[in-house]
Amino acid sequence: MSEQIHTVHAEELGQFCAALFMTEGVPEDEARITADVLVEANLAGMDSHGVSRVAAYMERLRQGGNRRVARVDVLADFPAGATWDANGSLGQVVAYRAMRAAMDETARRRQIQDAYNKAHGIVPKTIVKSIRDLIEISASPTPEHKGKGGVKMTRQELAREIEKLEAQMRKAAHMMEYEYAAVLRDEIIRLRTEADKKS
Repeated sequence: MSEQIHTVHAEELGQFCAALFMTEGVPEDEARITADVLVEANLAGMDSHGVSRVAAYMERLRQGGNRRVARVDVLADFPAGATWDANGSLGQVVAYRAMRAAMDETARRRQIQDAYNKAHGIVPKTIVKSIRDLIEISASPTPEHKGKGGVKMTRQELAREIEKLEAQMRKAAHMMEYEYAAVLRDEIIRLRTEADKKS
């Protein structure tokens, strides 16, 4: 007996999935967001993250494993991002809201920056270098680190410098400045190698 294949239009499939979520008490807008994301995953060829998950989500909603109505707590808010706790809400809804919040905050900051630029006669210019070029420039230190007076650093001075760079690296990672954190990591590795040669 051959397997039958049924073709369903994406819009119909999204409406069907949203209707299923709504039967479990998910608000219409949240049900629609979740369904749209699942259908889009299928359309992008990521079937493992598509509508095949609907049955599992329905079961989790029935058993209380997922919140019916999304609730988000902002745990940390800093210049480069934020940390949110979704409290068991449907992830697609929270991801959508997080992206929306990030775009709104970017637009708000852009308005402030544009006003400042106009008030001070600043014309922004695009950086032409790739991030790899910038990392290479930042990561090409002098062959030997110099201490006070331009003299090569002692092992103890290198240890203090490594400690200082590690703190900067952790701070950069916390602020989601990963490229800069990677540059610092590479410099720490180089200094450790230098320190090992002195032992």
